[in-house]
Amino acid sequence: MLRYYSRVSLFSGAILAFLAMTSCTGDKSAHAVQVLVKLTDDTWQYTPGASVEIPAEVTVAGKKSWKGPVTIRIRQGENVVSENTGTLSVPGESKDTIRIPVVIPDSTGTYEIVAAITQPDGSPFLSRKLIEVVKKIRKAEI
Repeated sequence: MLRYYSRVSLFSGAILAFLAMTSCTGDKSAHAVQVLVKLTDDTWQYTPGASVEIPAEVTVAGKKSWKGPVTIRIRQGENVVSENTGTLSVPGESKDTIRIPVVIPDSTGTYEIVAAITQPDGSPFLSRKLIEVVKKIRKAEI
């Protein structure tokens, strides 16, 4: 019976030593910066051909600052019908909003607005919303 407890204690001690060693090695993911983008405008209807500024909020979760392009695309299906890019610089642990001018398509229908950024690790981050392009704007029904 004593041998069994000795083996369990030895095994437990090895696990604790491994956990202590890996937590003290300076895991880079603990200090990683994550950058997010969010479309912040609640407008869901636009008139054809209108020039509008689409606000996009960029949030930096991490100590390092982020600077990069913020792209707004208006798509119908896979086709990009309007696009514009602006550059924003955001300090660490904060957020900022950029307003990017785009032209609403001339044809009525349902479209998708996409805000896109590239995170520090090279991966894209997108925010999307559907809009309607209509001849006459209707009030929201609640």
